[in-house]
Amino acid sequence: MDSETFSAAPSGAKAKRLGAYYTPEPVVEFMIRWAIQDAHYKIIDPSFGNGQFLRASARQTKVKLLNPSEQIYGIELDSDTFNANKPLLESQFKIHKLENQDFFAADSFFLSEFNKVSPLEEFEAVVGNPPFIRYQRFKGKARELALKRAAEHGISLPGHASSWAPFLIHAISLIKNGGRIAMIIPVELSYATYAKDILAYLLDQFKNLSLLSFQKRLFPKLAEDTYILLGENRGLPCSKFQLVDVQNEERLSHFDGQLDSVGEVKTLNREACSNLKSHKVKLLEFSLNRACRNLYQSFRERAQTADFSVTFLGEVMDIGIGYVSGDNAFFHPDQATIEAFGIEQEFLTPCLRRSNNLRGLYYSKEDWENSLEPQKWLLHIDQTLDIHALPKGLRKYLNWGLKSGILKRYKVKKRSPWYALSNIKIGDAFLTYMSHDAPRLVQNVSGLPAPNTLHVASLKKSGQDALDCKLLLIAWYTSLCFLSSEIEGHSLGAGMLKLEPNEARNIIVVIPRHLSQEEIEDTYSRIDVALRKNNLELALNLGDESILCHGLGLSQETCLTLREAYYKLRDRRKYR
Repeated sequence: MDSETFSAAPSGAKAKRLGAYYTPEPVVEFMIRWAIQDAHYKIIDPSFGNGQFLRASARQTKVKLLNPSEQIYGIELDSDTFNANKPLLESQFKIHKLENQDFFAADSFFLSEFNKVSPLEEFEAVVGNPPFIRYQRFKGKARELALKRAAEHGISLPGHASSWAPFLIHAISLIKNGGRIAMIIPVELSYATYAKDILAYLLDQFKNLSLLSFQKRLFPKLAEDTYILLGENRGLPCSKFQLVDVQNEERLSHFDGQLDSVGEVKTLNREACSNLKSHKVKLLEFSLNRACRNLYQSFRERAQTADFSVTFLGEVMDIGIGYVSGDNAFFHPDQATIEAFGIEQEFLTPCLRRSNNLRGLYYSKEDWENSLEPQKWLLHIDQTLDIHALPKGLRKYLNWGLKSGILKRYKVKKRSPWYALSNIKIGDAFLTYMSHDAPRLVQNVSGLPAPNTLHVASLKKSGQDALDCKLLLIAWYTSLCFLSSEIEGHSLGAGMLKLEPNEARNIIVVIPRHLSQEEIEDTYSRIDVALRKNNLELALNLGDESILCHGLGLSQETCLTLREAYYKLRDRRKYR
């Protein structure tokens, strides 16, 4: 039976709500071929959607199940999806052990089938593509139950964890000792703070682990990139961890039982597994060759000691998000709106709205004046001012906002008074939050604030002066710093690099203290010119020469190694 006979994936708002993005068929077939190793296996998909993993299990020919109707199980939360697919799964594939239920609340189903509940440990294989629901929509009793389930298995997850995390942990509890898991998971596993404990849990649960990453995205419409997780021989700590770089989903059809038949395999030894488990290294570092990985690790070790020439950005700068308006259009009126309502100038503050206005190594009032940004004024009202005491033009604008439903905005509604923004900080520099080629650190000589589309960075108060700030600015534009940004940040849809404040704090920077003021000023000026000409390559060459070669004594060859590693990670992120 062709898959088109079955219900298609939910689309639009419903797909987003359910986190339902169904898996390409070559991926499904590969995962089932890998997972089912014996005709007696019991297999379950705890979120079966349109049943593609269940169907693939039933029609598997490499290892044909003896009695699919007694060996294949499926759970599906969404009633519409369940009811649309259940009849054909039963009639065409003889799959009857199906339950319309929240996976986390399916104890009654398991009790009726196995006379026991969690930890079940009754299946030889668990497969599937769990829902990817962000914490903003993963809430209420559903989240409480999911987090409770994870806690039952020894993993305490924070409230902001996405749905896949407790789903994966609970799914593992279904597997017998010696059993397998084949599951799609987001690359959040490699960077989210809470995911560190999940990775450590996986390393404790499976003797052999493999993560398959793809040069071409499996789910182009999904903002999050994904891995295929393969775990085998549950019940023993990990002794072999493989990272498999796969060109595209079509390569999976070449699977011959060995993972090197579908992609390039890197095998991590016990020490590497231990370092991952203890959070000493990040998964992405293993995309680099051994020499470069060791080089990067040596810089991290220097940054962790009292070597003041190599440090983490968070040691020398405070980094936080810009102000939160709750409604950028309303709180950043354009000139036409200002004139139409007669908003008084004393309540308007110039601001930097967008990162694409950052051209050089510094941002000045002149840059602001020459900007073509139409909404570059911030409505700035003191918190102590009552709305009735405000002048006519501003009051008219605020009343218009009330009539237009401004208080429907959550961030606006919870603020008191709603029209007065807080946390408006003036930093020493701006740091881009989302970046295409590389994150930009730009000196704020304008004295302007910025919204939460940018990070605000300020030198820590330890004697730094304007010259120190310029030194730090040129130190940012090095191959090491850009490589560190790729490792510490994470990739989103459209190939963008996202840097959360805690990720930015971990970026390694080199700050040599013996450079002359003349060299600092000269390099600063030349990098600024290069950036304003959109020549990032030249800016990096200048930074490497001054900071890494002259300042730290690295060879040109070492700089080239770092540069090539940065390019590798950047290009993999951008061109997927």
